Amino acid sequence: MKKEGITKRQIVERIASDTAILFLVLFFPWWVACFFCFLGAAFFENFYEAFFFGLLLDALYGTEAINFHGFRLFFATAALFFIFFSVTVKQKVRFFS
Repeated sequence: MKKEGITKRQIVERIASDTAILFLVLFFPWWVACFFCFLGAAFFENFYEAFFFGLLLDALYGTEAINFHGFRLFFATAALFFIFFSVTVKQKVRFFS
């Protein structure tokens, strides 16, 4: 079965979720925004916006406390790992096929 193109409803849902997560990144604690970024990566196909939200989280909350041997992009790296992990899991699970 061939996948259809993206629908208008999917675009609206994605824009709404991006706006909501941006609001969470700016006005809520970092862990709330991370939770919803991970949910977005789990429910949306190729939710690469989570990486950019991770970069924004690193710019806002990245301090010397979160510093792994000189590497400061903790949230962006965690978002990338979760995106790639969720893509591989979705390919193996029949529900998302």
